[in-house]
Amino acid sequence: MIRGYYIQLILFLFFFSCTERFTIPSNIDSQDSGEFGAGDTVFLEIKPLWNSSYGFNQPEEISVAQDGRIFVADKGNNSIIVLDQDGDRPVGFRV
Repeated sequence: MIRGYYIQLILFLFFFSCTERFTIPSNIDSQDSGEFGAGDTVFLEIKPLWNSSYGFNQPEEISVAQDGRIFVADKGNNSIIVLDQDGDRPVGFRV
């Protein structure tokens, strides 16, 4: 009985694993090919750049509160930095 289930499972996997695979397009440099390509992405630079010039040493984790404040856990400085939605550090914030 169990052997029959194993045979059915193997046949099921065999038949459904022989389906057509996603083909990677070879012409990803062409702009108007009409097909999806790996080059169909948009690069958006994050402003401000969150690096050492902005005061971060090793930013580890980012969390966004319901009111829009951004909390950045900076492992290198052993601190949690609070930013507003514009990326500025507020002078004070309400708890």
